[in-house]
Amino acid sequence: MQDTHLSLETIAQWLTGDLLFEDLTGVVIPHFFACCPVCQARYQEVQRLKKVVDHWDERIAVFEGPRAPELLQDLMQKPFEEQIALVEDDPEYQSWGFCQILLKTSRETAFDDPSTAVNLAELAVTVAQGLGTAYDPCWVADLQARSYACLGNARRILGELRSAETAFREAEGRLRDSTGNPLVQAELLGMKSSLRCDQRRFAEALKLITQAFALYRENGDTHGVALSYLKQAKVLEESGELSAALSLLREAVADIDSAVEPQLSLYARFNLTVCLVLADRFEDAAELLPELHRVSQSWKRTLVGECSGAGYSAASSASTTQSTA
Repeated sequence: MQDTHLSLETIAQWLTGDLLFEDLTGVVIPHFFACCPVCQARYQEVQRLKKVVDHWDERIAVFEGPRAPELLQDLMQKPFEEQIALVEDDPEYQSWGFCQILLKTSRETAFDDPSTAVNLAELAVTVAQGLGTAYDPCWVADLQARSYACLGNARRILGELRSAETAFREAEGRLRDSTGNPLVQAELLGMKSSLRCDQRRFAEALKLITQAFALYRENGDTHGVALSYLKQAKVLEESGELSAALSLLREAVADIDSAVEPQLSLYARFNLTVCLVLADRFEDAAELLPELHRVSQSWKRTLVGECSGAGYSAASSASTTQSTA
């Protein structure tokens, strides 16, 4: 549309308010933004924030997304009891964008500080439960399901498997009123498979992650597909099927694009190396070390680049770590 002009019919419909929303956002707005590089850049930033905040509404992305890291930083300086009181009583904390950053930060800290991850997930559950009519109720149900699943995952990592099971039941209950988004379902299936693996219920774990893999693949989510590879291999490794795990990890190393998914590419190579050691194939493991080092350095450079950018995107840069084990 940058090389053509709007038709008379389009202009007439636009000025009289009869233009379809899809034509407004897909034709008129891009045409005028093409005339101003600054506005075009700001438009792209809005689109980036929509992905980060994971909401289709531009107002939510712009007004809630950039503010969320500041709110989180202030909140984390207070005792947990005061944090709970604030998210329950202060409207500034009762937003979609703030709930999202709680979830992302919980996932980031899950392995290094599982107690804090549990607290953050509990805060996310509290926020999601209190979201009002400003948000679509089905979308809120999605967010509640994801919050309970995140809480269940953090409790799992902390070793509280019984309370983790309870949280996942709550998550599944929220799905009944949700949008039916297959990617939300896949996220829950993937996290629950990790719980089943820790419970030594390997057949169930493999079934759940296989279902998640299928949903990710059907919906073109390459990140989810790559993550599912690693989780499937982890289940096989834990169940003692090292040969099958090695085969899957070799497939993951070949299929995961290190330029697109540097962190998952690193995990795939690291897990393959560990699996080879467990199989007493020390020479094969040693041969992988130079490439593992190269991918590790590449990932570090990517992480530094992300952390030097906007606050919200830096906060989410390591959000994939929660699901690889």
